[in-house]
Amino acid sequence: MPPPSPTSVTDLSPAAFPGAANLLSGFDDRREATKWDRGDQLLFGLRLRKGDEVRHWLLHLEVLFGEVFLTSLDGQNPSTIEWRSWDYYTTDEKGERKQIKLSSRMLPVKATVHDEHGKELGSSLVSLPVQLLGQGLLRAVDICIAHERASTTGKAPVAEADSQLVIAAVFGMMSLLSVVQDDDVLADYFWQVIEKPSIWSVMTSLGVEASLSMPMQQSVPATILPPHLPPPGRAFVVPVRIDVNGNAALLVDVIATDPARPYALCGGMVSAVARHPTRTDLHFDVQLLAARVGTGKATAKAGLSRDQQPL
Repeated sequence: MPPPSPTSVTDLSPAAFPGAANLLSGFDDRREATKWDRGDQLLFGLRLRKGDEVRHWLLHLEVLFGEVFLTSLDGQNPSTIEWRSWDYYTTDEKGERKQIKLSSRMLPVKATVHDEHGKELGSSLVSLPVQLLGQGLLRAVDICIAHERASTTGKAPVAEADSQLVIAAVFGMMSLLSVVQDDDVLADYFWQVIEKPSIWSVMTSLGVEASLSMPMQQSVPATILPPHLPPPGRAFVVPVRIDVNGNAALLVDVIATDPARPYALCGGMVSAVARHPTRTDLHFDVQLLAARVGTGKATAKAGLSRDQQPL
């Protein structure tokens, strides 16, 4: 998988989504608090180009409950949200197999798909892992790049804490892919972007399975961003590959930024440019159009310029 370009950014303009402002507009300042709050929201613009066909959608995400909410009618008894655990096995510097356990709260998020004019096409309730997405990708990118550089000079074992951060970042992105692939509403749009495998592949694989790989050591600092986004601080272009039944289905360059709220909902990802590995006429673009916390006022309004500005 080739490394991404530092100038890999979509030319998708907010002007392509005339209905966006009626759903959500503006960007709130990042909040360092790690706890998600009710009403945290993101709005993404999506564009699929397949041959001569061009389609646009809006994806609206909204947290329905914070990390602790009241379940009783009188509001007196707090109840924590469901937790989920994952087991991952790796090999340490001694060559010994080691188990790493990850855990995260799963929060209910409403995902709604609209056309570019704001007409609702479908909605669904999904669960997203707070702790995993809240870590984002930047710290994992730093670890992977540092390890790659150190490995050229000799042995460079990765500390267990660093391994756990990298694995958590990958699992966070995998959770987003899993939600989109498995959800009854979102899956329809997923398979419009990623073509379903052949009948033979489905039979020999006993179904359809999508997987994700992220060679984060190939990430590069982003040199340009879409102009309507507030200054993100550090930003990296991270390469992502999505496979279906073991075959490459989509190659993606993701722009990752600070994952503090409200950007925690997407792990700090603000833009993506995707292409099919063999079909030159298939492209998919993702652009963050608005990001709001549950409380607070917008400090930057979305613009309509198509020109990218240097960081």
